[in-house]
Amino acid sequence: MLTTDSIFSILNIESVEADLMNMNGLLRYGIPLDIVEIWKGSESESLLPVQAMAVGQYGLFENRNLLIQSPTSSGKTFIGEMAAIQTALRRKKVIYLVPLKALAEEKYEYFKNRYEDYGLNVIISTRDHREFDGRLEEGDYSIAVVVYEKLSQLLVRRPERIAELELVIADELEILSDAERGSGIEILLTRLIQSECRVIGLSAVIGYAEKLAEWMDARLLRYERRPLELRFGVLHDGVFGYRTYNEFTEEQESIGRVGSDEESIWESLSTAVECLVERGESCLVFVKAKHEARYGARHLAESINGACDEESLRKLKGLEATIARDLLTETLEQGVGFHSADLTPDERRVVEGGFRNRQFKVLVSTSTLAVGLNMPSCNVFISPDKWCYEKQFGMPWKTPILRSEYENMGGRAGRLGSGLDFGRSILVAQTEYDRETLWRRYVEGEREGIQPRLTMDLLENEILSLVASNQCNTEGALEAFFDSTLSGQWIWREELTAEEVGQQIRNALYRAIDSGMVVLDEALERVQATPMGLAVASKGITMQTAKSIEEWVSNSQYRDWEAIDALLALAMTEDGRTYAVSLYTREYDGNRYVSEIREHDTVYGHLNDVPLSRICNDTGNIYFEDVRAI
Repeated sequence: MLTTDSIFSILNIESVEADLMNMNGLLRYGIPLDIVEIWKGSESESLLPVQAMAVGQYGLFENRNLLIQSPTSSGKTFIGEMAAIQTALRRKKVIYLVPLKALAEEKYEYFKNRYEDYGLNVIISTRDHREFDGRLEEGDYSIAVVVYEKLSQLLVRRPERIAELELVIADELEILSDAERGSGIEILLTRLIQSECRVIGLSAVIGYAEKLAEWMDARLLRYERRPLELRFGVLHDGVFGYRTYNEFTEEQESIGRVGSDEESIWESLSTAVECLVERGESCLVFVKAKHEARYGARHLAESINGACDEESLRKLKGLEATIARDLLTETLEQGVGFHSADLTPDERRVVEGGFRNRQFKVLVSTSTLAVGLNMPSCNVFISPDKWCYEKQFGMPWKTPILRSEYENMGGRAGRLGSGLDFGRSILVAQTEYDRETLWRRYVEGEREGIQPRLTMDLLENEILSLVASNQCNTEGALEAFFDSTLSGQWIWREELTAEEVGQQIRNALYRAIDSGMVVLDEALERVQATPMGLAVASKGITMQTAKSIEEWVSNSQYRDWEAIDALLALAMTEDGRTYAVSLYTREYDGNRYVSEIREHDTVYGHLNDVPLSRICNDTGNIYFEDVRAI
């Protein structure tokens, strides 16, 4: 149901004061002229409608929490930037939270290049960038670009730092529904909302926005128009049937040619990409796995006649040789690149810069480019499937992408700077059945609502984080905290009694105590983390992983072992298994990696229950996940 605010935001854009549409109108809010000039030079002379509404009607420069839902390329990121700069200029600390390290690197370089000369102290904290972690812990920054989990870990080691935060920008809030990460991020956001800092949430594809804004105690700015039109639909037999995002009209156009019944999906896609490249348009192709990105880039390089990207090739030749670099130098000869988590940071920068600057026209990517990165393209092709990892079965499995994921990927097209006055978001169908079902699910389908994850996960890891950071030190404090979470407000209050919720929390607390991570002082009726528990929570690993490592150390203390033994033990922990390593079926069936491990010349004791010994001494078949770990 639309609220009064959201209806106003969609339909009554014309009522925004005319002078607020101009960048100079920001001077009245205390933004220095030098900063306004920077924004005029890099953005435009005027604010986009959603930006003007945030400033003039939704109190962007005030103190209340704010949730902004608007399409990709509509200007919501600059809203967060304006609030961040205005806060930093008051010598207050700003955290800019992002879900991916690639997005963190882009935001960090962006803020650093734009504001460091003005005197703002910008830092980054990700798994790849730890050089500023000390400054983050000491509060020595103006703006810190941080991956969500890194802030959670900081607040375990230095819980007092939360009191210093004035503003937190939480980008890509749909991450709350993530099966692997949603629970921890929900705990973090609950802590931030309960503190004195201000939270501004940003998302293009969030469902149940009104309920989320209510939980955040935030005003909701919902805006549903894009600056550039987006045609989103399905391509089948050379005909692209589409619906327009802004005007909601349905039309068709010809792209490529009619294919044969025997034609593969990659052959159909290659024909369409070649047609669009010949028109001078760029194409971003999203695939579901890292190995598919490499395969797709090689296939398209062989199929289309693209222009060689000499500038990117020159930069790549100056980097350390890797398998990915060597393949990139091959495909970029034909104007095709690929992007995945396998690339080094330097390789990613070369690929992103080359595609952004239109030095090559075709890029095949995993979802690393689907979230937030400023990577404008005329056209986006989307795989309707993705790989998920199921802890219960220890196996990856293929499942359809969500409607919100489809929107996020498709939103990379039709962005300002892409070179066209519209963009295309394209699903490729091989059969008439595919065309019809893809249209119904993704073009006509509805965006999924936020799905809080705490109710679906065991709570002991979240309890350890709360206890280790001194956020909660009694059973009552834990119950009150979980009641204030998104899961508590939306689900537990409606589906369970207070006693049932309390029992779940107590059971999880007792499991944390039994694991040796938490101790209970019965006299004071208080709980606290043990040294082991503090180490586990501050490193952001699960208790299950810690216990596996502890067991390996115990079993290995009286035997000889080498680095490969320790690495395999780590790879087979719960956290180690979540690092996606693409594994072809033929690699599993061929048994190559297991054979190489078994041929290792180190002698291992047959009685030691450690991963390497089990695999070396097991004469039966090895499970898929064990092979993937190897």
